[in-house]
Amino acid sequence: MNESASFMEVPEMKESVRPTRSKFWAIVRFGFGGLVLFALGGTTFINLKQIQILSAEVSQLKTALQGSPDIAPLRAQLTTLQQQFEASQIQLSGMADKAALAALQQKIEALDKQQNEQTASIAALKAGLSSLQEQVRALNQRPANVAAVVPAVTSGAVAVKKKPTPKAQRPVTAPFVLTGIERRGGIAFAAIAPQSATQLTEIALMEPGETRQGWTLLAITGQQAQFRVAGKTRTLTVR
Repeated sequence: MNESASFMEVPEMKESVRPTRSKFWAIVRFGFGGLVLFALGGTTFINLKQIQILSAEVSQLKTALQGSPDIAPLRAQLTTLQQQFEASQIQLSGMADKAALAALQQKIEALDKQQNEQTASIAALKAGLSSLQEQVRALNQRPANVAAVVPAVTSGAVAVKKKPTPKAQRPVTAPFVLTGIERRGGIAFAAIAPQSATQLTEIALMEPGETRQGWTLLAITGQQAQFRVAGKTRTLTVR
C-alpha cells in the first residue's frame, strides 16, 4: 500500500513543478521583449535627434543662401584682391631690383652724355661745312672781280705789262665784341654785344653756323670764337 501510495504521489509533484517553469519562461520572454523594445526605442530616439540636427543645419543653410549676396560682386572683389596681390608682387620685385635700376639709370645718363657729345660734334661739322661753302662761294666770285689786263702797245715800243699794285686793305673791325661763351644742352654759344652796348639786354647768343651782320660763326674753342667775314677767318677773344 505504501508503494502504491508513493507511486501515486510522484505525478502530483510533476504537476506542481510545471506552473513554476512556465511562469519563469513567461518572465524571461517578457524581460527579453522589454529589452528589445527599450533598445529599439533608444535607437529611434537617437535617429530622431540626428534628424532634428540635420534639419536645423539645412534650415540654417537655406537662411544663409537666402540672405547671401549675389556671386558676381564676390567675384569682382576676388579679382580686385588678385590684382592688388599681383601689384604687391611687382612692387616687391621692383624693390628687390634697386641695384639693377641704379645700373640702368647710369646707362641712361651715359647715353644722354654721349648724345650731347654727338650733338656738339654735329654742330661743329655743320660749322665746318658752312665754312667750306663760304670758301667755295668766294672762289666762284673771284674770277668776276679780276679785271682783264690789256697790254698797251705803242708804235716802236715794246708793250710792258704793268703789275697791278696791291691795294692796302684796312683791317675789318668786328661790329660786336665777344662777351663770353655759354654752353646749353651740350652746345656752345658765343655771347656777343654791340661795340656801344650799355645794357645786358643787348647781348645775343650765336651758335656755330649762324651769321650776323656778315659775320658767320665757324667754331668755338676755349675762350675764342672763329668767324668768317669777306672770305677770311677772324678770331675774337672773350673780353
